[in-house]
Amino acid sequence: MTKKTKDEVKYSKGHLHSHCGPVFHDDRWFCKHFLSRATRMGACQVVAGAIDPEFWCTEYQKAKKPQ
Repeated sequence: MTKKTKDEVKYSKGHLHSHCGPVFHDDRWFCKHFLSRATRMGACQVVAGAIDPEFWCTEYQKAKKPQ
């Protein structure tokens, strides 16, 4: 699968209830496409490049709540 560019998905600053990756201890509003990170930046299953967990894009889909 070819990943989309950040421009294609309008990658930009997210907000409290919609962002790429977990940004606080009990965060429930991050995207299911976000891949864990080794540093502050992460990766995405559908968007190319380094992903800031505090950002957002049009491919956002809320991650399911852990059981």
